[in-house]
Amino acid sequence: MAGARPRTCPHRTPVDAGRGRCDGCRVESIVGPVPVWLEPIGLGDWPRRPYESEKLRYATSIPEPWGQPEQKALPTHLEELFRGGSPCEGLLVQFMDGADPSADLRSWADAPLSLTGAPAVTAALAEGAKTLDWAAAEAPDSLNDRFRVDEVHLYEGLTQLEGGALSRVYALLARRGTLAWHVELALESACPPGAPLELVERTDHRRAGGTMGELRFG
Repeated sequence: MAGARPRTCPHRTPVDAGRGRCDGCRVESIVGPVPVWLEPIGLGDWPRRPYESEKLRYATSIPEPWGQPEQKALPTHLEELFRGGSPCEGLLVQFMDGADPSADLRSWADAPLSLTGAPAVTAALAEGAKTLDWAAAEAPDSLNDRFRVDEVHLYEGLTQLEGGALSRVYALLARRGTLAWHVELALESACPPGAPLELVERTDHRRAGGTMGELRFG
């Protein structure tokens, strides 16, 4: 009887049995590599401090220079907004207790784009911004186990503020039963549209991993 075929990853490369992934995969996943911006990074690369919110039931790491969050209690959800050193940078976390499991969670991220032309975090940080790029990112099933949730959706985009400054935006939506989270991170970027992926990963995605990669839900 012929031997079993070696398991391959989305890179069409045989998986190393000892590590559970191939050399092209950043993080182990049986269905696809986790985006670079969800990988934790060392403190020396991007100085941060731990932060935990009992009300919004999440924890992550916040860049050291950023202040305390602005908090809002809206009819549909609770919200915390961290502002960075410029309107290009910030973190927006929204939490809903009582979410409809049958509703399309992605509309939470899509609605601000339809209403303002920019992702929610960008619209909260600055007026007049325009979206240059916005697309769904692959969300492997392994993320459901990592965050202990029923569903996860990821988005990645690039916005331009008045004056020309660029901001890279990362979005994660997650739901566990009737609890739901919408997390968006914006970071100033020096990578214009069409920049090589390797450059974007090195300068933008790795910094994003310092916050998005440390994200946990309670």
